[in-house]
Amino acid sequence: MKGFNSTLNSGEDSDLTHRLINSNYIVKIDPQLSVIHLGYPSEVIPFIKHSTSNETEIITCGASFGALHSMNLFLKRPDLINGVIAMSGVYDLTEYTDGHFDDQVYFNSPMHYIQNLEDHYILEQIRKSRHLHIFTGSGAYEDPNASKSFAGLLYSKGINYELDVWGEEWKHDWPTWRALLPHYFETRF
Repeated sequence: MKGFNSTLNSGEDSDLTHRLINSNYIVKIDPQLSVIHLGYPSEVIPFIKHSTSNETEIITCGASFGALHSMNLFLKRPDLINGVIAMSGVYDLTEYTDGHFDDQVYFNSPMHYIQNLEDHYILEQIRKSRHLHIFTGSGAYEDPNASKSFAGLLYSKGINYELDVWGEEWKHDWPTWRALLPHYFETRF
């Protein structure tokens, strides 16, 4: 089954679940869990709004490669997504493509397509977000220069953002993001 079906229990709408079961794996579906989404933003967003309210802001969030994905989703759909918390990201997709560059890479690499974005309507939707948060630590395996470079690009487009660079004790790892997220929820929302 493709898409989003809010009547199914967690795991039931997953093609992966069916393939695992068909390969004789045991999959336990916990009816206490909520459904998972495997569809598109145009399907899950009405579900979120229906389950909460039409005024509910939708903020994407991701760490590491997920920061690039969450930022990319927000920048591509500011009509549906109201903001982003991007933690420890690199926003140049060519950092992950081993030199490969084509239209797919370009249009999914915020460092590339934002510098050429001239559509006033989309830019204004991005600019009105109150929640464009870019976080990076400065410790092991972090790349604060990637965040600073991307923030500079946003600045050149007149896009408001918050760049938050923490110290060297904050490395590219889950304990950092576990400390950061509650702090952001308490102080920014």
